[in-house]
Amino acid sequence: MAVDKRVDWTEGSSLKTYYITCEFENNERKEISVNDDKYDLFVVGDKIKVTSQGTWNWVERVIA
Repeated sequence: MAVDKRVDWTEGSSLKTYYITCEFENNERKEISVNDDKYDLFVVGDKIKVTSQGTWNWVERVIA
């Protein structure tokens, strides 16, 4: 589940990094960076699917 969202940027810079905080069934939380075009698609409380391979993560909404 998506439990938080945030944007990180340095003042005076146009570079922004977008994050979604995910909580898994075992209550573990992980913050995952997402592209800016996907950031607005997520709402806190959304069910999500996280696919990880090494340092690469893919996050997608689960629509029931």
